[in-house]
Amino acid sequence: MLSKEKFVELLDKIKSPFHFVELARELLKSKGFVELDISKNWENIPEKFFVVREERELIAGLLSSKDTGIFIGGHIDYPGFRIKPNTEEVKDNLEICQTMKYGDPLDHTWFDHDLGIAGIVSYKNNDKIEQKLIKTGAVAIIPNISCYLQKSRTANLPPIVPIFGSADGSSKLQDIIAKEVGCKPEEIVSYDLRFYDVNPTLFPTFDGDLIGGQGLDDLCCSIPLLDAFVNYAQPREKSCFVCFYDNEEIGSVTPFGARSDFITSIIGRLGLSPTFYANSYFVSTDVVHGHHYQYKDMTVPGAECILGEGIGFMWSPQDATAANPELFALVDSIAKKNNVVIAKYFHPHGGYTISRHIAPSLGIKAIDIGVPLLAMHSIREYGAFVDIQSFHRLVISSYASL
Repeated sequence: MLSKEKFVELLDKIKSPFHFVELARELLKSKGFVELDISKNWENIPEKFFVVREERELIAGLLSSKDTGIFIGGHIDYPGFRIKPNTEEVKDNLEICQTMKYGDPLDHTWFDHDLGIAGIVSYKNNDKIEQKLIKTGAVAIIPNISCYLQKSRTANLPPIVPIFGSADGSSKLQDIIAKEVGCKPEEIVSYDLRFYDVNPTLFPTFDGDLIGGQGLDDLCCSIPLLDAFVNYAQPREKSCFVCFYDNEEIGSVTPFGARSDFITSIIGRLGLSPTFYANSYFVSTDVVHGHHYQYKDMTVPGAECILGEGIGFMWSPQDATAANPELFALVDSIAKKNNVVIAKYFHPHGGYTISRHIAPSLGIKAIDIGVPLLAMHSIREYGAFVDIQSFHRLVISSYASL
């Protein structure tokens, strides 16, 4: 099973979707999966394969049947702040840069944290343009304002503007990026970089089960899902697939999100039966709102997810999530056989999951399940590790039994 130590090690490595894909590629190759180049024709498709699109979207498969399959998917992005290129400036003797909000982060939780930078950089190497992933240590802060100087501690928050250091006439941001890449500042062409909390994932309670860290939405599902597929999925009468998407937090309407043609274009090249999707299942995995003891009126009595008491099956009156009754009955029976508790979570609040886009486009039976969290979209989110282990166990059993 996935241990606390292994989960924390992986979570603290993944500070952008690019880093998740890099890690997934490494793990898949170590287990004999062959990477197929999306830009080339495939003549001989191996039984164990995976495909990556632009280092931020991945699908892997164990191809044992052309008539039926099981897909399980998650997203690998999380809310935060991206760096606006070329916005460094000196203000009041401090070097700052402008940011772009990504998704819907809880802004105020980012104040007074040690921040690093992570993502991908394009740069010139002689006559070629190359790319490199970077992840710095602590390089910036977003300082709060003293309680004596503010009328309200939550209203009218200023723009999120990180400080890189005192001004000395040069761009520290460009120097930081260039040092990580191993190039000169003037050789940097473009980048997709975001800030992250450099503080490590912790178990802050006495019993050590409550886990607190950045990006648990949705990495507390996607990391166990990756581990389950790589280490436990086996060829059987159904083909098995795992899918990871970027840009879920901004609606999935991008070439790397669930509304892209990625899954249909890849599966369409495998020579499967025309009835493949009608005979297959898709399990979407995303976090659910954990029951907050101080905000009990925000959850429906009898349909809440309490931390440490199981994972959530999501149902939404607006069909923001998928809830196929046949597939739920199958997954629920698998859960009971493996001592996994599933709470039927009513989903009146929150956005869409990846199933909202994939199920209609494929015409496939789909459901949404996930791990409950507190402080969702905060810079540090909290969940019960026993729920993450239950989710991991359910995914392993679903690949074996569906």
